[in-house]
Amino acid sequence: MPQRYEQHERYPSMSDTRQEYRLRRLGLKQEFKRDFDFLASFGLSFTIGSPLVGISVGLSYAWTVGGPAAAIWGWPIGSVGLFIIGLSMAEIVSGLPSSGGPYFWSSWLAGRHGPILSYITGWLNLYGQLGLASGNAGSATSCLVAIVSLMTGATLSNAHMLLMQIGILVLSGAINTCPPKMVARFLALGIFVNFAGVIFLVLLLPAVAPFWQGPKFVFGTLYDRSQSPINAPSNAYLWCQGPTIALFCIAGFDCCSHISEETKGADSSTPLAILWSIAAAGVVGYVMLLGMLFCVQDPDPASLLDPDAALGGYVAGQLVWDCFAARYGTGRMSVSVLGLFALSAVMCTVATLTSNSRCLFSFSRSKGVPFSGFCNRLTGIMLRCIGRIPILCRLTISRTSFEPGPFHLGSFSAAVGWTAIAWILTASVLMCLPTAVPMPLDNSPIWLAIVLGGSLTAWFLPRFGVKKRYLDPRQQAAAAAITPSNLIRLGTI
Repeated sequence: MPQRYEQHERYPSMSDTRQEYRLRRLGLKQEFKRDFDFLASFGLSFTIGSPLVGISVGLSYAWTVGGPAAAIWGWPIGSVGLFIIGLSMAEIVSGLPSSGGPYFWSSWLAGRHGPILSYITGWLNLYGQLGLASGNAGSATSCLVAIVSLMTGATLSNAHMLLMQIGILVLSGAINTCPPKMVARFLALGIFVNFAGVIFLVLLLPAVAPFWQGPKFVFGTLYDRSQSPINAPSNAYLWCQGPTIALFCIAGFDCCSHISEETKGADSSTPLAILWSIAAAGVVGYVMLLGMLFCVQDPDPASLLDPDAALGGYVAGQLVWDCFAARYGTGRMSVSVLGLFALSAVMCTVATLTSNSRCLFSFSRSKGVPFSGFCNRLTGIMLRCIGRIPILCRLTISRTSFEPGPFHLGSFSAAVGWTAIAWILTASVLMCLPTAVPMPLDNSPIWLAIVLGGSLTAWFLPRFGVKKRYLDPRQQAAAAAITPSNLIRLGTI
């Protein structure tokens, strides 16, 4: 858990002294020891965007919306788009290195609209963070259920699976109560597990698979609307779904910003961690995709999605099962790979809760959540992303007043920023397209409207509205006689 910084202790480095000055000019004080470094910061974002977790889950989605070609061409398109977004976010976090992340940035960059935009951004980000943690624990549960089923033949009930998921969340929370230096080592271990795991997988599967698919299948097979189970209106619709695979899988790359108040040289290391995590997840994920798609044993799209198959429609697991079954007559040895998927998902859950706790702490510091006093206690760990709002504010309202940190794009800042906004808008539309016709309720954009509506209602509620008690970070800084012009230039210290 985060540890308080005692005033009598010496700063570990001049870099940390510089970081405290920067926090003061943002209306904040140094409340945590800076026990994290670039490796831990990169490990946090890379572990959350784990290729082992993302591909193992995303491959089922790829098979549903178009098959191998949708994944193999959509992945690099989505990855490049995310890297452009990361460039803009890296520039912002370099100038505003706070645990609040997007919510804090929105406050400082949105001018007079800062309070309401930061409040909305904070809630959207918090909901996304909690959903990400639950989803990662669910992925780990699915892998463990598959292992139990393959090894014992038992069928677990929904109650058993729920208890298993709760256990994973409790374990992940317990790990996060360890001292930050131990958590930092765990995050570094997450880097090793993901890199080593992908290397192991792409060497193992081709060695086990008795038959390899050719490049025509991997790069040119797009299941048409008659083969796709989503009743797509056209083949073009399926092509449009391709890039969303990377958007779903490479998640949480901005999460390292939430530990920036605990990171040494945060205004330099955090921007680099964002960019390196996107690049690493994009490249490593693509290598993993290639390794798995070339080893598909049955090209029939229905075979891997068959709910009556050994893995019940879990495409990545079924693909590995088929390789072992084709070679040895049984796929039970595939549990080694499923165990790797489960391990990476658990580590991903731990990293997500590390980010969740800092996000919740920072938002409660502004009294943006109920029971803020309880959530704001530094001794407790209670437990994606909304980058478009601060990026847009940076390009419009704060285009002249924003003070960049050591990482900045110079004359390319505006071009990269507007490209990022254009991609975010495009990606948002693509991600709202239904993956089934008619659209199921759990895939409906109506949930976004509910979150937005609920947040706005709580903001404007007469007498009891959050608007009356919300402490906007910019207002907090103003109360301390701090203005945006006081944002420190790194080169002047």
